[in-house]
Amino acid sequence: MPDHDLTLVDCSAAHAEILASLHAECFDNAWSAQEILALLISPGLFGCIAEYRSEPAGFILGRAVADECEILTLGVLPPLRRHGIAARLLEKLTHEAAELEIVKIFLEVAADNEAAKNLYYSRDFVEIGRRKNYYNNLNGRLDALILAKTKFNKTANLI
Repeated sequence: MPDHDLTLVDCSAAHAEILASLHAECFDNAWSAQEILALLISPGLFGCIAEYRSEPAGFILGRAVADECEILTLGVLPPLRRHGIAARLLEKLTHEAAELEIVKIFLEVAADNEAAKNLYYSRDFVEIGRRKNYYNNLNGRLDALILAKTKFNKTANLI
């Protein structure tokens, strides 16, 4: 995917409907536009939408509290996965977190989500815990791995 075809746009409350639509296409348990709007207007929330050829393709939302940031959600439309969009979104959030003097970024990821785990591990996230039966899926309950990253700085390359 040519880099010039991808742009990252900072999120605002005006993006709630777009984000809800993207979330519904990326996840079984989609968040509503109202839920996303409540997040977007909450203190410490930041994130962006990836646009591929001027169309929404993915998103990331994080929340900064004190010197930590939780990645609340990251998704890329299924036909556009494995083209580096999630990596770009994650790198942008990491860069912004460093600008905010965040010292730790953490998230939960489904234990069976190999693609997501590989992305996070390739970006220096490490497993720091596990939440038993955290997610509901079609086959019942699924554990979440808690991953964290503490090694990043303001000069991190955006890929």
